[in-house]
Amino acid sequence: AATAYARLLAAGSSPRAEDWYRLGHAYLQNEEAVSAREAFGKALKADPKHAPSALQLARLAAERGETDEARRLFAVSMEAAPDSPAACAALGEFEARAGAHDRAVQAYAEAILRGDSTPSLRHALVLALQAAGKKEEAAEALKHALREHPLDERLRGLLKGDR
Repeated sequence: AATAYARLLAAGSSPRAEDWYRLGHAYLQNEEAVSAREAFGKALKADPKHAPSALQLARLAAERGETDEARRLFAVSMEAAPDSPAACAALGEFEARAGAHDRAVQAYAEAILRGDSTPSLRHALVLALQAAGKKEEAAEALKHALREHPLDERLRGLLKGDR
């Protein structure tokens, strides 16, 4: 599929950012990270504010352990799509895995401000607050999350000390 898409792009006039983005996804599905990075990079060249491409590049940089580059690209994606919580939530996950719990809390809080109220994000926020040593804030965040999602098992598990 990626090869066919690449031929179509090569045959056409100037591909748009969305075309390069789709090609990048085709490469990711075939586990061709290098080619995917290249396609997402071309998408950003075509449109420097193409948030989905910046987000995919950030995730790829994070997988390679390129912390500074990942943070820069997460910021590009967040700035390019100021109403979308996706990049904020992804940045929070990245920061939590990196052990930067205060940064994770900030990113998760921004995702919530941008409209993500899913139980999984609320769960991640509580865990990040706990890991950052902010027990009172974690308890408040958990209370708020349970008011919104009273039947969510993962959130209820936090009451028992489960992760």
